[in-house]
Amino acid sequence: KTTLIRMLLRRLGRDITLGLISNTHSVLTDITAWALAAFGRGSNAQSDAEIYQELMHFLIEEYGAGRRCVLIVDEAQNLTVEALEELRLLSNINSDKDLLLQIILVGQPELLAKLKSPELAQFAQRISNSYHLTPLTYVETRRYVRHRLEFAGATRPICSDGAIGPIQYFSGGVPRVVGFREAGGSATQ
Repeated sequence: KTTLIRMLLRRLGRDITLGLISNTHSVLTDITAWALAAFGRGSNAQSDAEIYQELMHFLIEEYGAGRRCVLIVDEAQNLTVEALEELRLLSNINSDKDLLLQIILVGQPELLAKLKSPELAQFAQRISNSYHLTPLTYVETRRYVRHRLEFAGATRPICSDGAIGPIQYFSGGVPRVVGFREAGGSATQ
């Protein structure tokens, strides 16, 4: 999913103003302030209402300039029900006929379960498109491993086709589990 976000960021045109919230956690509160900051807008507001007004003003300015605002929330499964409800309320900001803010939620499978909860029924009704990445097949895992090795600088095959089966089986086809270790010990994807 991180790779898909990066690819999307590279392909966005100049008519899109992007905000990215990438470090979500359960104590993340005041989504409106986070959204404003994600769009690179500082705030001296003293109240939630003033922060909301600043965000609305920014969205209206962008709309007037012919730009659409898109807010991407990565690791959205970590957000509380209250924070997701605040996002839903932000999605209500519109002109007479157009929505001023599009929201893209990116997360682990737990996000789907959370969105099915009764408290988020109104939020779930607003979702116009959804996509779930399925685990990699054996062939996809083989291609992924080869790509990652080439990206790391391998000039010859290092991993035999016979080794791909166990890699795919034990990783469940999940790319971040397939992962590789760099010399420093951190996983790469």
